[in-house]
Amino acid sequence: MHKDHSKHQFALFFARASELASLHSKDDVITIDDSQLFHRICNVLRLSPNELYIIFDKKQHIVFQLVSTSKKNIVTSKIISIEPNQISKPHITFLLPLLKRDAFKETLYSLTEIGASEIIPIITGKTHRSENINRSPERLERIIHAAAEQSKNFSFPVLHKSTLLKDTLSELHSGPRLFFDPDGKNILPVVTEINNTKASHITLMVGPEADLLPEEKQQLHENGFTFCKLTQTVLRAQQAAVVSLGIFRSILKQ
Repeated sequence: MHKDHSKHQFALFFARASELASLHSKDDVITIDDSQLFHRICNVLRLSPNELYIIFDKKQHIVFQLVSTSKKNIVTSKIISIEPNQISKPHITFLLPLLKRDAFKETLYSLTEIGASEIIPIITGKTHRSENINRSPERLERIIHAAAEQSKNFSFPVLHKSTLLKDTLSELHSGPRLFFDPDGKNILPVVTEINNTKASHITLMVGPEADLLPEEKQQLHENGFTFCKLTQTVLRAQQAAVVSLGIFRSILKQ
């Protein structure tokens, strides 16, 4: 990312960023005809000529210097740099039970900020089913894009369709698998061991607000999950998800 300017650079998700990157080079001055981009630059961010901003998609990000805007949704900018997105390592798959609507959205936002690689919404015996998230993937993707813009996590996570826990377990990557439970073992030795083995894929999971059923926990044991506790207290699912991913992204060597 371009780092020669100390002023904050706003980042905007733009689905055609990689397409533009393939057609242009550094120092090119280009025009983009896009009403949404125009609206955000002119009316939301109120950027002035010469200010920098970033557009990105899943693969690449481009730092632009704004040249001008017109009344016909045209944004003219100079390319300062084009760079591939940095992929966070190791790859972390997060199994997130369906929570209450607002809690699920907030957790999705936080997991994107912290750096989940992929998020799989999980249906368990005690999850909330008041909203079928498979019917509104665009709305959830917008939440992920907003979190990526704020955190500049340009390699934002892949969001899968919600699936039953038993169906998901058979499709997971190989590698360490952890379930966070108040009765689990101390997490520090587990994180240290994973760090030493330099695992390329890790799977993390928290339970729903009412916890997993005993038979579901047995399924996790049978599928190689290690049960760990995060704190001496009992956390809500939303808190546990954020704390657990934060621990791994903060401690594990890249």
